[in-house]
Amino acid sequence: VLEKLLTVEVGDRLRDLDIQDSMEALRNFYRENAYYAAQVTLKNADYVYRSEGTGAGVVFVIDEGRPVSIDRIVIEGNEKTKDKVIRREISLVPGGPLNTVELRKSVGRLWDLRYFSRVDPSVRDTADPSRKDVVLRVEEGSTGNIRFSAGINSNLGLLGDVTITKQNFDLFDWPKSFRDLTESRAFTGGGQFLRLSVSPGTTYSTFRVTYREPWLFDHRLGGEVDFYKSLLFRPGYDVDRLGFRMEVDKRFTFKGDELDDR
Repeated sequence: VLEKLLTVEVGDRLRDLDIQDSMEALRNFYRENAYYAAQVTLKNADYVYRSEGTGAGVVFVIDEGRPVSIDRIVIEGNEKTKDKVIRREISLVPGGPLNTVELRKSVGRLWDLRYFSRVDPSVRDTADPSRKDVVLRVEEGSTGNIRFSAGINSNLGLLGDVTITKQNFDLFDWPKSFRDLTESRAFTGGGQFLRLSVSPGTTYSTFRVTYREPWLFDHRLGGEVDFYKSLLFRPGYDVDRLGFRMEVDKRFTFKGDELDDR
């Protein structure tokens, strides 16, 4: 099994890059199978050259250690974001193997959310050497912004736009005090998305509200609703349009390095 992971074969030219790639492939194999402390080195930290000078032998030394399972998954630093918003992006479970490759992918998914300015993973010892705590410490960043713009058009006259975008939105986190609003502690931490757009004009005006829930009913289903209204004023007639759009989508994951990067 291990030989199939190597990127070098007998008769190949000896390249240091291929040796390092093979060592990393061996490390990842053990890390994926809960051998958290496995070490892969070269014998004597060098290649063993044949006496006749026609080639070299490469000896990999593997110290497997012992398999390690997860005792707890600890989330720290999330003052606003709900625990479940973070945990649902983690592909590790308490009691399962400590797969550091999956831990790296989980950290990547948390970065992709763009809710955090820092995501620091670590492994903490427990009283049982065969069990470790996985600790994810996050630092929450800014998740909201407001944009203003204005312009003039030869056909539509004066146009303005005010757009408020909120990531990590929480529809059910209503403010308990005015201070919650001023400190951005309301409507925050649920992993949802909200955009409010108001574009008034002298001839043409639009209003739009977009809301997205990426985990409908705590399943890997995304749902989005979009309400919009437009008003067009022309000499002799007006056009008033009201629209609604709803969609449901599902995210699929695949096994394998090429498709399962996240």
